[in-house]
Amino acid sequence: MVIFTDSNGQVMATYTHDTNSTVWTDAGYTRHDIEDNVDITRFDRNCKVIMVDGVVVEVIENINPIQPVE
Repeated sequence: MVIFTDSNGQVMATYTHDTNSTVWTDAGYTRHDIEDNVDITRFDRNCKVIMVDGVVVEVIENINPIQPVE
C-alpha cells in the first residue's frame, strides 16, 4: 500500500498498488510505502496516521479538509 500524507499526518491519497506518479510529492506531500492497513482502507483519505520508524502505529478518523469538487 502507498499513502501520501501532509506534515500533520493527514492522508491525502491512497494506492493499493505501487505508483510511479510524482503528482503528490511534487505538491509537497510525503510518500509512505506501508503494509496494507484495514483502517486506512476503511477511512481512505479521511484519516490521520501516526508513524514511528516508517510504520503506522495509529490511524485516527479525521475528515480531510480538501474534498473533491463534484
